[in-house]
Amino acid sequence: MNSAEKIRVLLAYRNMNMREVAKRMHISQQSLSHKMLKNSFKEDELTEIAEICNATFEGVFTLNDTKKRI
Repeated sequence: MNSAEKIRVLLAYRNMNMREVAKRMHISQQSLSHKMLKNSFKEDELTEIAEICNATFEGVFTLNDTKKRI
């Protein structure tokens, strides 16, 4: 599941829409829709969306052999 799909699920869980999230991010709904369409989010944007939705974004790499998280 890509980031845009995860955001859609998160918004459904929180009973929120993209207009509300875009407003709280101080961007237009059109801009957020474009990011969703292109799945082009920066890590800080994903963190901000998580905070808006009372969630935590954990963008990490986990090494398969040692399970070390980077």
